[in-house]
Amino acid sequence: MPKLDTLKRFCFALSSILSFALTAGLPAGCGDDDKPPCTPGATQTCHCAASTAGVQICNSAGTGWGTCECGATPDFRVDSGAPDASTPDLLSPDSLAPDSTPAKCGDGVVNGSDACDGSDLDGKSCNLLGYWGGLLTCKSDCTFDTSGCTNCGNGKIESNEKCDGTALGGATCTSLNFDFGTLKCMSDCSHDTSGCGYTTCGDGKITGNENCEWLNLNGQTCVSLSYEGGTLSCASNCTFFTDGCYKCGDGVINGPTEKCDGSALGGATCISQGYDGGNLSCTSGCTLDPSSCYKCGDGVVNGPTEKCDDAALGGATCVSAGYVAGDLECKTDCTYNTSNCKKWYLIARVLHLPSVNRPE
Repeated sequence: MPKLDTLKRFCFALSSILSFALTAGLPAGCGDDDKPPCTPGATQTCHCAASTAGVQICNSAGTGWGTCECGATPDFRVDSGAPDASTPDLLSPDSLAPDSTPAKCGDGVVNGSDACDGSDLDGKSCNLLGYWGGLLTCKSDCTFDTSGCTNCGNGKIESNEKCDGTALGGATCTSLNFDFGTLKCMSDCSHDTSGCGYTTCGDGKITGNENCEWLNLNGQTCVSLSYEGGTLSCASNCTFFTDGCYKCGDGVINGPTEKCDGSALGGATCISQGYDGGNLSCTSGCTLDPSSCYKCGDGVVNGPTEKCDDAALGGATCVSAGYVAGDLECKTDCTYNTSNCKKWYLIARVLHLPSVNRPE
């Protein structure tokens, strides 16, 4: 008789729960007939905390309702069984709550307030930003780096340009301390003095405004001319030929100490430096800057593949992952560990009945 009384109390409690719509679709057996609890694929509203409503989907067997989909922990609900084809996979990347892995600068994709992100420039270029040309890049804070853009070539002398095309700004060979010749403009908008010369150039003696004479460099080197190294030589017009010199900031990786220079990274990436992704950049001292690179285990959720990182869960919880309760954790590969999430509450615990065990 005690067992019969317990069964009656159990069925009565479940009927009360159904009448208040706190849950639905409990397994048949306590009702007056054997009619299936629901029609496969059917939907119904369900009760969530804070007086909000959610949605449940009947499983493909028609034996019960799936998990109540809502954004907060429900007052009470019982899982109808293992997920089936009609129950969404709430742990898949496409079905997790949208804010469980929030968009963030450094994930390589332009979103939110990003103007750019890594190599994703959102279709923009120096030309589209109003420049004449050049190389547009992205800063680590996901704003455009226009330092590589230029208006050189538009025929107007602007910014730090010495000249532009045929526009020489009034400069001549003689104004640049040469004795004669024709001044031109180079493609980088600097003076081309190769057509300028000195009347005494070639006599082997450094006179007047001459910088050098053949192999006589007047004691100068690339380093003395503020370069970091290289080979200095003398041009045929007795001026220094510095194309063999180099320094950090010229956009070209040179010498034994430069690992990068400006946007020139020598093929290096965050991945080649041992990270999982991100934006590798170059410091003003021509060393690689991995501050915007990321990897699983750094405690920050980054990139398209990380769902979490150590204690950082990106705002996700067991509930947002489709469970009723529990503690969501993060695996060492930066994916969710749902082993401590619960799919259903023990009925006996909620109704204060003698132990009714059902394996998790």
